[in-house]
Amino acid sequence: MIKNDSQPQWQQPKWEWLFPVIIFLILLSLILIIIPFSATKMLQKKHPDYEHIRNSDAFHNWVSEQSQDIQDWTYNNPFNAESAIAVLDLYKKDNPSESKGLGCLDGDCINGKGTYFVDVTNDYTGEFKNGKFNGLGVWSTIKDNGLFRASGTFKDNKPIDITWWKLLQIGLLDENHSWFYSGDSIEMKGDYLYVVDLDSYSSQSMTNQIQIDCKASKVRPIETAFYMDVMALGEPFQIVPNDQIPMPPEWLDIDSTPKTHLFRSLCEVYSEEIDETISSST
Repeated sequence: MIKNDSQPQWQQPKWEWLFPVIIFLILLSLILIIIPFSATKMLQKKHPDYEHIRNSDAFHNWVSEQSQDIQDWTYNNPFNAESAIAVLDLYKKDNPSESKGLGCLDGDCINGKGTYFVDVTNDYTGEFKNGKFNGLGVWSTIKDNGLFRASGTFKDNKPIDITWWKLLQIGLLDENHSWFYSGDSIEMKGDYLYVVDLDSYSSQSMTNQIQIDCKASKVRPIETAFYMDVMALGEPFQIVPNDQIPMPPEWLDIDSTPKTHLFRSLCEVYSEEIDETISSST
C-alpha cells in the first residue's frame, strides 16, 4: 500500500489565489498613472497655454455656459486627451480676443525657462514650474505711457518680490543695451535728488544709485550693483563701492552724460520741492 502525502485540491493553501489579484492591481495602478500623464502631455503639446487657460476665471465661466457633454469633457475626463483638446479648441474659437497671442513662444513653459505671451500687451520670460510662473522672471506690459517691466521672484503666477522698471531707451550705448529707471526709487534727501536706474544687456545687467544736484546741474553714481542676468535678476555678484573698489567721488555735468534727459526731467518735476528744501535750510 502506497501512502499518498499530497493534499486534496480543496486543501491547497488558500492564499495562492491572491497572487494574480495582486499582479492585476499593480498593473491597474500603473495604467491609472501612465494614461493621465500621457493625456496631459498630449494636451500640452497641442495647447502650450493649457495651464494658463485652466487657471483663468474666463475659461471656467465659459464652460459653465456650455452643454453637459463639454462640462464632462472638462471636469470628468482624466484619460481622453482628444476631448479635452476639443474643449480648448472651442474655447479659443469663441474667444479669439482672449486667446490671441496666448502660448509659449520659446523654451520650456512647463518646467524650465521660457517666454509666455499672455496677450498682445503682456508677457513673461523666466522660470516655470508646473506650467506656472515660479522663480526668477520678468513680466513685461505695454501701457499708454510706455513699456514697463517687473523683475524679481514669482510664485504660482503671482509676483512675490519685484521691482518695476520703466523703459527709457533701447540701444543707448549699443544695440544690446536697454535703459530703465525705477519710479519707486525716486526720493528727495536734503538738497539732493536720488534715483536708481538699470542698464540691461543681452545676458548681464547693472543698477546705479544716482545722486543729483539739480541746482548745480551735477550728477554722480554712489553705488553700482552688477548682475549675471538681465533686468537685475537674482543677487548681485559685486557691489561697488566695497573694500577693494572705491567709487570715484567726482561730480559730472548733467549735460555731459548719455542719460541727460532723465536727470533734467527729474529736476524739472521736483524743482519746487528742491526750492522749498533749500529755502528752509537757509
